[in-house]
Amino acid sequence: MKKQIIYIFVIISLSLTVNAQLKSRNFDLGDGNQSLSTNLAKENSLESKNLSTAIELNNQGVRKAVVENNYEQATALFRQAIAIAPQCFNCRYNLGSALTKIENYKEATQVFNQLIADKPEYANAYYGLGEASYYGSHFSESIKAYRRAAELDPQDAMAFCNLAIALHQNKEYKDALQNFDKAIKLKSDFVEAYSNRGVTLYAMERYKEALESLRQAVALKPDSAEVLTNLGAALLELGKRKESHKYLLEAVRLKPDYKFAIYNLAMSFIERDERNAAYDQLAKLQKLDMDMAEQLKKQLGQKYVIDASQVKTSYK
Repeated sequence: MKKQIIYIFVIISLSLTVNAQLKSRNFDLGDGNQSLSTNLAKENSLESKNLSTAIELNNQGVRKAVVENNYEQATALFRQAIAIAPQCFNCRYNLGSALTKIENYKEATQVFNQLIADKPEYANAYYGLGEASYYGSHFSESIKAYRRAAELDPQDAMAFCNLAIALHQNKEYKDALQNFDKAIKLKSDFVEAYSNRGVTLYAMERYKEALESLRQAVALKPDSAEVLTNLGAALLELGKRKESHKYLLEAVRLKPDYKFAIYNLAMSFIERDERNAAYDQLAKLQKLDMDMAEQLKKQLGQKYVIDASQVKTSYK
């Protein structure tokens, strides 16, 4: 089974709480090896037929999710597959992942918990539970799930990185740092581990080490808007305005709709007293996230007299 880390980019955003984004593991294409007991399938031709049908529905759901980003239809297909073959573990894992994508965290958590009860050594189920719990703001449960995933595969750098990020969000910075270090020891070019490790070090007020870790992340992946934003925001907080501005400009260029980069670039323009440019970023942000736009408006209001002609006052 191909694995993909749940990356959580912890973004330093001025005057905002710490934010995060998750990137889920791959959906699981079924081949029957993990879905249903082979012996049971051999003993019962109906079970074998049901399994084949369930796998096909599962794989249709995966295509809906991965190719079309249509998680609602994917969810429906996974449900159909499970109704036909309840022991299809791949299908149940994918259902939980799709439910997480449509922000139904409560049901996703239930799906993963039941899957773990039926198959306690299924590492992906713990990853899924960690993600659903994280998005549901149940950080202690998320940490517990990621910790178990790491126990099941102590050579999996992804598990340690995810655990560290969840620990960071729970403000357990020392433990988070130790797990980022484990991830990097296992995978020396682990960009996301370096970037998030830098944010944790920043939270611990170990600024020199934080910048070193963030710079290492950028050196490994200079075309990542998320990584550039982390470094740019940290530099801005530390008063290194010129260098910060360069990274934030590049982050927005690479990913024009990345709201965290836009927000921090606006703050950089405010620091440089470039009022019109800051308002331009506000206009972009208003189309992406009203709450963040309101935060930015407050920052602009502290620096300038708000110009009504430059700020949208209502949203559709």
